Amino acid sequence: MTLIFTDEMNISIPLNMLKKLYKINEEMEEIVPYAAFYIPKSKNLLMWLNMNMLSPCLNLIDYPFVLENDVKMNSIIQDNILQQQAAMDEQIQLQIFQQLAFTPMFSMHMHPAFQHLLHLRITIERENIVGSALEQLRSVLKEDFKKPLKIQFDGEPGVDDGGPCKEFFLLIFKEILDPEFGMFKVFSKTERIWFNPQSVKDNSMFRMVGILCGLAIYNQVIVELPFPLALYKKLLNKPVFLSDLSQLDPTMASGLKNIMDYDGFDLQDIFDVPFQFSSKFRGDVHTIDLKEGGKDILVTYENKQEFVDLYVKCMFNESIKEQYSAFAEGFHQVCGGPILQMFHPEELMSLVVGNEIYDWEEFESLVEYRGIYNKEHKTIKYFWEVFHHELTEEERKKFLEFLTGSDRIPVQGMAQLKVIFQSVFGSTDFLPFAQTCYNYFNLPMYKSKEKLRQKLMIALEYAHGFGRV
Repeated sequence: MTLIFTDEMNISIPLNMLKKLYKINEEMEEIVPYAAFYIPKSKNLLMWLNMNMLSPCLNLIDYPFVLENDVKMNSIIQDNILQQQAAMDEQIQLQIFQQLAFTPMFSMHMHPAFQHLLHLRITIERENIVGSALEQLRSVLKEDFKKPLKIQFDGEPGVDDGGPCKEFFLLIFKEILDPEFGMFKVFSKTERIWFNPQSVKDNSMFRMVGILCGLAIYNQVIVELPFPLALYKKLLNKPVFLSDLSQLDPTMASGLKNIMDYDGFDLQDIFDVPFQFSSKFRGDVHTIDLKEGGKDILVTYENKQEFVDLYVKCMFNESIKEQYSAFAEGFHQVCGGPILQMFHPEELMSLVVGNEIYDWEEFESLVEYRGIYNKEHKTIKYFWEVFHHELTEEERKKFLEFLTGSDRIPVQGMAQLKVIFQSVFGSTDFLPFAQTCYNYFNLPMYKSKEKLRQKLMIALEYAHGFGRV
């Protein structure tokens, strides 16, 4: 479909028509992919509106579905910068007022502590990452969440040039998302996580996780957060369906679908399922009625739709209401506002965990080399020959995770990854290793392509056990 805009045309007419179609498509569980509503090169549409001075007359926030994801991403980045700047300006004004009020004019100068006011600074204890983060985040004012995040590990020298911040997110999410921690359940078939209905953790913990997700977006850090799309639907107040359950627990979703597809009036005898919802954690089974007296009500041909609707609602809403509400409160405290509502749930998800649009040739072109390495060095040529021609797509993605901590890339594309390959002197029996916090790949000077491939595959195979710093 091609749209041609003229000055005489009322552009709101076709946009309103598309808006109605988009709404119908949402209600039909998106039988047409949401990206089909994008206006190609929608940046040009924005430029056209500005050139013709129509921007004040037409607010594209009312039609976000036509804007491509990179346009929306740029909008949230700009909004982020403006809010961070506003938060810093407020502190600057306060500092100036205090100096004017209490300091003689001839001796007025900026106090060194003033620099702390420009950032959200958190000091983390490595032996107590979750506890030290929770203690400090509890006392942060809402406006301070808009400031750039700076992480200092207690007792360690240096400033946060991006590495400590990324390391903090990697470490704290690894600990919090561990099923043994008790906040979230892992569904083995999909490796997705969901709120644990039987969690005994205080709601302040779930609020902190929401805050951390928001801070990751605001500070443009990709995090490994394997929630299903349903989470992002809920954050945007979109309905969830049985199809969303299949992303989390395909066995349960299949069972519910079998109930829906069964046309016999003997359904209650065949399935013998009561109106109840059960969850299991560490061997303890917790069962609740989906409606009053649910344990004594069997699913029948007449009430099967009600049962499935109530089960999905309980799974995604009722059973985890307190945990999710605390999480959403924290998330919206950082990322709330009209800009966020412009996003489709899949687009919001990509802001947090990145996307899977890979351009490996571009990836190679963006790599910087240090030490004696350059793109013409024999070892580097060996590496790229192996990478492009001998690794599978899954192995290339595994290398990306080995190097950066995630097998996904930023929404803005590969260009946002700053990757550095540097030479390692010494024995070529060493494995290559990565400094994940800075995207550094330390590569020994292997003398043959075969040995490089062998060592690389060993490093990737055991990446979760060692080899990453």
